[in-house]
This record gives sequence, C-alpha cells and structure tokens, in this order.
Amino acid sequence: MRSSDPSQPVQAFPEGFKMLAGDPNRKTPNSAFFWSCHRKADLSDEVASDNFNFNDPCIGGIKHDLTFPSCWDGVNLYKNDQSHVAYPTQSIRDGPCPASHPIRLPSILLEVTYHPEKFPAITKGKNLNGNLVLANGDTTGYGLHADFIMGWDRAILTKALNDPGCVNLGHSITIQSCPTLAPYFNINAAQSCKPARGQLNEPYLQGDGNVLPKLPGCNPLWGATGSKPTCNPAVAGLDISAFKSTAGPDVLPASQQYNSALPDTPGWHDIGCYSNSVANGINYVDAKMTPQRCQDTCKKNGYNYAGVQVTVSTFRCACSSTFDSNAGLQLSGCDAACPGGSGTCGGMLLVIHTRRAQD
Repeated sequence: MRSSDPSQPVQAFPEGFKMLAGDPNRKTPNSAFFWSCHRKADLSDEVASDNFNFNDPCIGGIKHDLTFPSCWDGVNLYKNDQSHVAYPTQSIRDGPCPASHPIRLPSILLEVTYHPEKFPAITKGKNLNGNLVLANGDTTGYGLHADFIMGWDRAILTKALNDPGCVNLGHSITIQSCPTLAPYFNINAAQSCKPARGQLNEPYLQGDGNVLPKLPGCNPLWGATGSKPTCNPAVAGLDISAFKSTAGPDVLPASQQYNSALPDTPGWHDIGCYSNSVANGINYVDAKMTPQRCQDTCKKNGYNYAGVQVTVSTFRCACSSTFDSNAGLQLSGCDAACPGGSGTCGGMLLVIHTRRAQD
C-alpha cells in the first residue's frame, strides 16, 4: 500500500468501505493488472503479459499484480457497478484524481505468486498455456479480480498515512519497518488466527497439490468468447449461509459526505484547479489577464465555466458550457500571479475553473 500522488492528501478508507478491482466476466486485457512468468528459479528472468497463458513452464512461479482504484466519490461506500471509485487520471496509480472522484485513498497493490512447479507430478513441466484456469472457469486469465473490505483500525491507518517513516519514501518497506505499524506486527498471532465462523468446506480435498475432478459449483471451463456456460442439470452452489452477516449501509450519512456541489446563489464560484481540462467554447490569450476579465468574457458570451491558464508565460482564458468530470484535480502548482493585477491565474498546463450559477 502507498499514498499515491504526494501532492494530494490521502484519507484513510471510511468505515464500511468496499470495492472490487478487475472483472470476473472480462475476456479482454485489463490495465488494472498484469501477469509475470518467472522463467528461472532465482527470479532473474521475468516475462510480463496481460494474461496467464505463457508458452513457458515458469519454473520460478507465476505472479499477478493487481491495483485497486484510489479515487473515491466521497459519498458512496459501495456501488455494484464500482462507479463509486475511479483510477487516477495519468495511470492506474499516479496522477491527480478526476473531479468526479476527488477524494484520494491509499493505493493498494495486490501481488500474489503461484508455484505450479512445486507439483511436478501434476504439471509435468508443461508450458502454462492452456493448462491454467481461474476458480470461475475462466481459461483466459482476463477475469482476474479481487475484493477489498475496509478492515483496518482507521485511527491507526490514518496515523500511518501521515507518518513520514511509512509513506512517500521512494522505495518499498516491510510492515514492521513502518514506525506506526511496527508495534502491531505479530506473525505468530497472524498465523494462529482462525476465522470466527469457521472455514467453508468444499466437496473435494482442499489444500495445495490436491487434484480436483472439476471446479466446485457451476463453473465449467470458459474460453475467450461467449457468455459463461450454464450447467444442465443444475449444480447446487456451496452452502454459505453460516458465513453471512448483516451488511452495513452503502452510503455515508449526509453529515459525513464530501459535498462537492456548488452553491446555487448567483455569481461565480471557485471549483478548484484542474489539469487536462479542454474548453469547448472561447479560448483566447489576454496580456492583462485576471480571473474577473475571463469570467466577464465567458458570461458575455453565454458560457457557464471559465478557466485561466498559463503556458510558458502566456495567459489564456478558456470558456466552456460544460465541465469535464474526468479532469484531474490539482492541489499544487496553480499559483502563478496574474499579469493584469491581483489574483491567481493557474500554472503550467493547469486551469483554475469557476462556475457561474444562474443570475
């Protein structure tokens, strides 16, 4: 876990927060994850791919790296379509959060390595291509996904995210190397921890190295095309009734929500500094630029959004009738002084936006 863009303050996950990364039904590459084939036991020869069908036995193991979204809408704790979260604007881990999801959360990378070479009686040194399947029957590897449920002590996590010995170091560290988290690291307690409601029993032998006659439940092998196959006759699913609990709310109480709505009172309202925001109206250079001059021009021409931008000492006014919700919210670098008097006129390739309510 890391704090992502250092220019944006990171909030700890709210209580009850949930999200999913990846898509179990996907049949095409997903930029949220990649697979790696370790072609040597000492991990010195690694080949990356968007799926797990390597034409190699991967004798050093096969690994996947999956990154969860780190931008949040500030309102919803969970939505089935995952629209309550988004990835940053520049890549899956870096860059500002879009205006639609302005709250920066910790960036979580899930890294898992499997070692099929540990079971030579089963793998027989074969290439992985055509010999791997996910638990839902997917033979492509594109259906990789993972769930996250907020389970940390929020006060401790918040302290760790603000501990200079834990974040923004420029390199990876172990949990016990973080001063805030070190007192809570206990490998023996972790290994001896047992699920409070027991373990789900599957119909076949469990554990590494056991050969299953087929995947549990209705999960026939499923290739790159078509919808997931059904089972005829139907196959009963596993009994999970003993493991269910009462779900909490999926929306924060109104008093705790991050309110990004703008006032409806007449006049112009500052909505922050954004990058990569493109005007769809007037766009002109003004040597005597001030926010007021830009707003007056946009208002005169019937536009509801005004932004002031500076590029290599050239000051530009951009008017627009709509706002790009995917524009990246910036919290620094927008403090260039206006040439036409007091006020701030943005920064390099950044725009300070204002919105005009009806007047």
